Amino acid sequence: MEGLVLEAEGLFEQAVEWLRANYEDHRFYVERDIVRLLQNRISEAIERGGLSYRVIHEYTISDNCRADLVILDRFGSLTALQSRH
Repeated sequence: MEGLVLEAEGLFEQAVEWLRANYEDHRFYVERDIVRLLQNRISEAIERGGLSYRVIHEYTISDNCRADLVILDRFGSLTALQSRH
């Protein structure tokens, strides 16, 4: 399981590094624009790698806690999350 977590965390890290390098190439109006771009980037990496993950936006962790983006494994278990809260 630890390997899956590291793999999923790596997907987030790679997407954020890509965004840093390409930020000026995009126009953002609201935070959701950035989240959408990251979600698409991670989804594309998952597809290219043939990985068994899903990227979910606005995932409810508890009654008062939501994550902007999470990566779920094929069993629906939370594998990695990115949140500003």
